[in-house]
Amino acid sequence: MKVTSLISRLAFCLSLSGPAALLAQVQSGRIVGNVTDPNKSVVPNASVTVTNKATNQTLSVRTNGAGDYVVTPLDPAVYSVRVSAPGFQTAVADGVVVLVGQSARADIELRIGQTNTSIEVTAAAPLLDSESGTLGHVISNNEIVNLPLNGRSFYELARLTPGAALLPGGGNLLRIRANYWSGESISGVRGRQTTFLLDGVDVTDHHQGGTMIQTSIDALQEFKVQQSEYSAEVSHAGGVLNTATKSGTNQLHGGLFEFLRNDRLDARDFFAPSRGALKRNQFGGDLGAPVIIPGVFNGKDSTFFFISYEGMRERQGLVFNNIVPTAAMKNGDFSAPGLNTIYDPLSTANGTRTAFPGNIIPPDHISPQARFFNSYVPDPNLGKNQAAFVPTRALNFDQFTIRGDRTITASHRAFVRWSF
Repeated sequence: MKVTSLISRLAFCLSLSGPAALLAQVQSGRIVGNVTDPNKSVVPNASVTVTNKATNQTLSVRTNGAGDYVVTPLDPAVYSVRVSAPGFQTAVADGVVVLVGQSARADIELRIGQTNTSIEVTAAAPLLDSESGTLGHVISNNEIVNLPLNGRSFYELARLTPGAALLPGGGNLLRIRANYWSGESISGVRGRQTTFLLDGVDVTDHHQGGTMIQTSIDALQEFKVQQSEYSAEVSHAGGVLNTATKSGTNQLHGGLFEFLRNDRLDARDFFAPSRGALKRNQFGGDLGAPVIIPGVFNGKDSTFFFISYEGMRERQGLVFNNIVPTAAMKNGDFSAPGLNTIYDPLSTANGTRTAFPGNIIPPDHISPQARFFNSYVPDPNLGKNQAAFVPTRALNFDQFTIRGDRTITASHRAFVRWSF
């Protein structure tokens, strides 16, 4: 159909529009394995097809002369592996789990028989990852959604990884800019040396360190904290936070959320004259499904979309406790005991200065500009010259993630994501 052709061409053009970003596609996992016969002899040129259980998207390859196969790139998901060869029964390994940035192994032994006969084999997960020397920890979607997160910043979960520590002075990870992540150290390396990947694209702030984009946790499939032995694609010497976003599936899925916090249940700060104002609302939702235009295009098993939105509205009172001038000082009267001598700046003839009589600045020496700015300096409300005040800070932000996935052929897939 014309619509199908248009979507395929658009996906191809988008894949060519950002070659610099495509060089860093290391967030995806892969399935590797070896195909043998009952005598443990390798089976070359066998057809291997992996199927995403959630989307029914497939990728196909063939084994090499040594019976080995590699299927990549694969999004984090659960897959089935189907292997067929002439003279053998078709074998299916179900429930192969692929994690972000990791390899899953599925070795298949074929039995002699008709190709149209299928048998189910068990692909046991190895106790150790023998396919790479990387060290890291994968944070699953279940952990991201269910573990408590102050400020809904999923980077906080990186601290669950052995070797990741919060340095003294580390900032609030709710903020996106770099210096708010510089307080995190992985494997003893400075926090600003951490590399951040989002769907394989480097989103590191290379000026200050940290991440330029912080995605809503409801838009994440999973992420991996990689500690060492990473490949040459990684730009920094520290750890790697490798994040993968969700995609649409054949089933319509979505959700809405709202988190509310205000000052009614908060205690008063000890140094504040009153309880500071706090009104915080975090809200949003997500939706994923196949692209279906009734009577025109049916994208089931091939074309999917996923959208996510998160907003925040916050009004918070900030407590300040400062030394401020008294009312007499604002009028030029510094005659109180213990204050420094005030000199007339206009009396500098012959390199000497003259002190104001009684340490009081005459009214005609105080400019209108000084009186104007003095009117905005708060008066003491805690003792002689101390003041505590609670101004209100306004914070608004919105996050959007839009992703589309398309299966072009049995061996080629494409996706495009826009984050703001």
